[in-house]
Amino acid sequence: MDILDKNTHKILLKLLCYPLENSKEFRKRLVELKLLGIKSVLPGGKTIINNFPVLGKGTTSIVLKGRYIGNRIVTIKVRRLDSNRPSVIHEARMLRIANMVNVGPKLLTYSRNFIIWEYINGIPLVDFLKEERDLCQLRSILRELLLQTYRLDKIGLTHLELSRPENHILITKELRPVLIDFETATLHSKKRNLTQVLNFLIFRRKEIREKLEIQCTLDELRQELREYKRGPELRFKKIVRMLNLEK
Repeated sequence: MDILDKNTHKILLKLLCYPLENSKEFRKRLVELKLLGIKSVLPGGKTIINNFPVLGKGTTSIVLKGRYIGNRIVTIKVRRLDSNRPSVIHEARMLRIANMVNVGPKLLTYSRNFIIWEYINGIPLVDFLKEERDLCQLRSILRELLLQTYRLDKIGLTHLELSRPENHILITKELRPVLIDFETATLHSKKRNLTQVLNFLIFRRKEIREKLEIQCTLDELRQELREYKRGPELRFKKIVRMLNLEK
């Protein structure tokens, strides 16, 4: 849907101003979106809003697929009209910091109501793990995922949602893990990203522990993670070895 085509505005109104239909706010948001470089909104995703497929819907935002400057396909995060957050600027800033250590989808631009980042064609980690996977592939993905969480831990950025990563980690067709949704991320938490991911992948999933042929006990791993919290740089490589993820 070309955002300049008035014939599309009835549908766009329902998306850009979800869940309310505020014509005055719609006109403001349409200008805001044009200034960000968005050319059109595209159908895509399994979630349906007013008969239009979108990438996702949460309590504070909806996520659309779009076309950007240079015909580039992108993801558009839209702040809901009933959101309890005054803007999406905090999330955009957290993603920009994550990008500095090569984590997360590439941030392109943002405003008060929209964040634009590169489109990631992938499936949620939990869906990826439901299928039987080659051991080398699994090790490669988990090693890269832990490396990304380690990079975030080193700069003090905590995602806060990785212990329940249903919609926060995507696996691309190239088997690359991508962390998304930095809405609740913070620079002021003592929690560690690596610990959050391992709580989900290792402590709660016996089948992954068995497939990786992990030799250490869970108590030994817990102790190492306590030490990791005190100094990630000194403990990361040992944790990778304990999980049998070394190359």
